[in-house]
Amino acid sequence: MGMGIREAMSEMGVFTSEGKVVGACLGFDFTSEHEVGIKELRAKFLCDREKAGLESGKINGGSVYTGAVTHGETIWHYITSEENQEYLLKDSTHWPSRQEEGTPYKVKAGWGEGGFIFFCTEFEVISRLKELFDSKDMALLMGASGPFNNGGLKLIQYSVLPQELLDKAVQEQMAKKLADETFHNSQAFLNLKAKAAEWRKKYPFAHGTPWEYFALSPQGGSEKVWLNPHHQQHLSFGWISQQDVQDWVDGKVGAVIRSQEDWDDLCWECSVPVGTLFGLRKNRSDDYSTYTKYFRRIPPNLHRKRDDSLPVFKKPGKHASLNTLPDECLVIMESDIKKELLSSMFRQIKVYGFEDYINRPGGLEFFKERYQMYLDSGNKETIRPSKEAMEYSQGMRYSLCILGFGRYGACNVPEGRGRANLSFWQSVMEAEVSYDFLYLCGALPYTREILPYKTMEDILQDEVHKL
Repeated sequence: MGMGIREAMSEMGVFTSEGKVVGACLGFDFTSEHEVGIKELRAKFLCDREKAGLESGKINGGSVYTGAVTHGETIWHYITSEENQEYLLKDSTHWPSRQEEGTPYKVKAGWGEGGFIFFCTEFEVISRLKELFDSKDMALLMGASGPFNNGGLKLIQYSVLPQELLDKAVQEQMAKKLADETFHNSQAFLNLKAKAAEWRKKYPFAHGTPWEYFALSPQGGSEKVWLNPHHQQHLSFGWISQQDVQDWVDGKVGAVIRSQEDWDDLCWECSVPVGTLFGLRKNRSDDYSTYTKYFRRIPPNLHRKRDDSLPVFKKPGKHASLNTLPDECLVIMESDIKKELLSSMFRQIKVYGFEDYINRPGGLEFFKERYQMYLDSGNKETIRPSKEAMEYSQGMRYSLCILGFGRYGACNVPEGRGRANLSFWQSVMEAEVSYDFLYLCGALPYTREILPYKTMEDILQDEVHKL
């Protein structure tokens, strides 16, 4: 799927008024592309950011493109903001469609901060949407259905929006602005920023601080603040007070900090130059992630002989997923990817060919020495896989997707957990690599032994989970 545009999964549909199409909702999914807003998209259509309320979403220019594509026996008509549609049309074959209740047509969509594509089985719907864009009687709006999502991208005919709704949006925007100014001038917020800055100065190479957040947003007309913290393996989210913010600054267990053990783990995690989506736990290394059951224990020095080929598998069917690949195929692929990611991380601490050192006497001490030298060097860079290593991993996953094995989806919902979701699979592998790196460098205990393994047969028999 093209970078920045992600498939929507919920609440897609077409808006009508008095039997006439007046817009469409492109839905949402719990992905970063659908949480960051549509600033770039509005810029593309020359929306005036200085306008108040919903008027700031009214388009003043830009172009849309329409066409049709056949998937199976269904003809899908589409409208998109993207001039180059080839990659969107190819990826959309994997997108499931939604039947809007009470209508004879189906819809599906993908969008992000800077672009969108909307499919419908009825040509009249797409034709009408293009008419509204061409006449500049269209607004690009975001719904506000909950703290975790923005309710989806909405394409709405601007002239049908009632004045009462326009006035209300302006009033709410002014109340929100006042609440923001009040909170951001509060002592609790200033203390939070100062504490994070102090931590970054002390640990310049760390992945983050214990006081990072995606959102810390006050509610208009209320003293409550919505917190969506970075480290959700250790911290709680929700509506909190300014006193709760101060308790967080002071490291007190409460509305934000779940327990002293969680806080100690988080402070340690934010003092090392490696970070993961799932979080690390020094005190409870046997349960360092709520996703432990999805991890494979594949040794990072597993070698595949040059003449070894991947196990043969049949061409996937219509509903094939990553889970249909033979286990031995997945193990080989994951070991190759992990080796590439780990190699690039070890090169940052001046260790080359790390896998050759693992079984040597004094090998782990050598890793530990180089790791400490990196910490003492004053280097401010976080140790993470290189761009080239990530591209290697991405290429492997993109190939699987094109072949029909697996799909991309949100990682933070129950249905998104598992290797059939290629995004989740990648995140799990990255977390394993970070954990293995810190273990091999002596910075983290490892209760789940990864060495030694004798043969591939032993690995398949003892370590491969039945998905």
